[in-house]
Amino acid sequence: MDDLIQKYINDQCSPEELIIVLEWLKTPEGQKALGRKMDETWASENELEEVDLNPRLIKPLKVSYASPQTKRKDHGALLPKRRLRRFLMLAATVVLCIISSVFYLHLDSGPENEVVFKHSSFTVKQNAPGMKSTFQLPDGSVVKLNADSELKYPDEFRDVREVFLSGEAFFEVVENPEMPFVVRINDLSITALGTSFNINAFGDMPDIGICLAEGKVKVEHLNQATEVSTSVMLEPGEKAVFQKRETKLSKEFFNPDIDLAWKSKILVFMSSDFPEIKARVERWYGVQIIIDEALKADWKFTGRFHNSSLESVMKSLVYSRELAFNIDKDQVKIYKPMK
Repeated sequence: MDDLIQKYINDQCSPEELIIVLEWLKTPEGQKALGRKMDETWASENELEEVDLNPRLIKPLKVSYASPQTKRKDHGALLPKRRLRRFLMLAATVVLCIISSVFYLHLDSGPENEVVFKHSSFTVKQNAPGMKSTFQLPDGSVVKLNADSELKYPDEFRDVREVFLSGEAFFEVVENPEMPFVVRINDLSITALGTSFNINAFGDMPDIGICLAEGKVKVEHLNQATEVSTSVMLEPGEKAVFQKRETKLSKEFFNPDIDLAWKSKILVFMSSDFPEIKARVERWYGVQIIIDEALKADWKFTGRFHNSSLESVMKSLVYSRELAFNIDKDQVKIYKPMK
């Protein structure tokens, strides 16, 4: 990543590399690595150095640390190295905000109520809670994107077909041995040639799951702090599980009737605790669940709902606990009824 950071600072990144850098800089590991890179490059605290800062970093800040005599071609400048480091850190943050805001300048309504942010070189498909969508990538691969999920991809694939996922999606990848298909989720990468697989990577869940339906994929985790890489190869019917807290990658078998049920509009709970129930119902129906503070949300629930209404699901959830609920627009309140 050091080479990519340097290319980013020098404004030399390709569209695909730019997405990688920007996604990585959002993570704590990326920000620390950027700081280390600058410390290595500018070790002296007080020495002045002429640095070719590209306009993309300077103009958004509308500041200048050099007099007109020290500027070179409108963007070269003599900066104290300690101030240069802080300046670039701030500039990187500003650029992230600016590039993110560019998406909103080109907003379209896609199929099945997804939101599409279009940039000159890449696209972001984003589903709100309660919404799902299906679409094709530039190579013809098909993506089913779950509710409260987002996929970023370049408008044109080159040496590698690389996309960035937040949330959950099922991929049906067009086979191309000369151009691997890679899905990135922070420090995880899932690589395939032609295959079908599901990735569940919601931020509020403790684990990330990758289920392989057809073909073959490699799941790899790179620890940015230690630079140690671990990987597993999946065969059809196998699932890779990445435990976020322990940063541990393992492999097991999965049940497609459970892990892939969402594709068929089926909501499944298997001995789920209340935090999981709450998160999944909120995501599935686009609502907020509020539980009375006097109640203990410590129950487990198992159930299967095929294209069911919110009211039907809530009735089943509260029945065994002798509780009641009230639906008011996008809010669901669970409470103990008066006897």
